[in-house]
Amino acid sequence: MNLFDRFIALFSSPSEAFEGLNENPLPTSQIIISLSISILVSALMSFWVFTTPEIKREIFNLQKEKIEQSVADGKMSQSDADIAIAQIESFSEGSFGTIITVVSSVIMATGWFFLLALYFLLVGKFFGSVENYTFSVTLSAIAVLTLFYSLISLVSSAMVIIAGTLNTNLGPVLLLSDFDTKNTIHKMIVSADLLVWFYMFLMMLGFKITSKSSWQVSALIILIPYLLVKAYQIFF
Repeated sequence: MNLFDRFIALFSSPSEAFEGLNENPLPTSQIIISLSISILVSALMSFWVFTTPEIKREIFNLQKEKIEQSVADGKMSQSDADIAIAQIESFSEGSFGTIITVVSSVIMATGWFFLLALYFLLVGKFFGSVENYTFSVTLSAIAVLTLFYSLISLVSSAMVIIAGTLNTNLGPVLLLSDFDTKNTIHKMIVSADLLVWFYMFLMMLGFKITSKSSWQVSALIILIPYLLVKAYQIFF
C-alpha cells in the first residue's frame, strides 16, 4: 500500500493503514510528499486565518488583555504596557507580521513531523516489542498520520473563518452561545475537539501496531503528553 492508500484506509479500516510498515516502510519520496503537503497546508491556513480581520482583532485583544493583566498585577508599568500594545498592533497590522506567522507555521509543521517520529522511536524502543524498530518505520507512520492532520487543519481553519473566532471546532463548543476566554469550563469544552480526539486515537493505533505494544501502553504514551499540554493551556 502506498501513502494515499493508507490514508484512505484510515476512514474504512484504520488498523490497515499501519499494518506492514515494519516490513515495508514507505519510500522516502512518499514521506517527503506527506511532509510537503503538511507544510503547504500549514502555510496556506495560517495565512488565511491570520489575514481575516475578525481573527486578527481577536488575537490582538487577547494579547492586550494579558498585558493589561500584567499591569494590574504590578508586573509591568503602564508606560511599558502602552509601548508593548503599540508594537503588537503594528506587528499584526503589517505584512511583516503575516510573513512571520506563515514562516513560523512552516517551521513548526516541519519540526513537529520529525519530533513526533523521534518520540515514537524512543518510546517504542523502551515499551514496544519490535526488535528492529527503525526511524524509517516511525517516519512512515507519521507520514500517514500527517495527511490526516492536514485534513483536520483544512476543516478547522474553515470553521474558524466562518465563525470569525479561534474558539470554534467540531465539538461541544458549538453549543455555547457566548465563549468566555476566562471561563475554565469553557476552555475545557473548546478542548473537546472531536477531530483532534479521533487523530489522537489514530496516533495510539499507529504506535500500537508499529511498535507492537499494548493498548494501555499506547494510550498512556500518547495521552499523557497531550493532557499535560492541555492542562497547562487551560489552567495556566
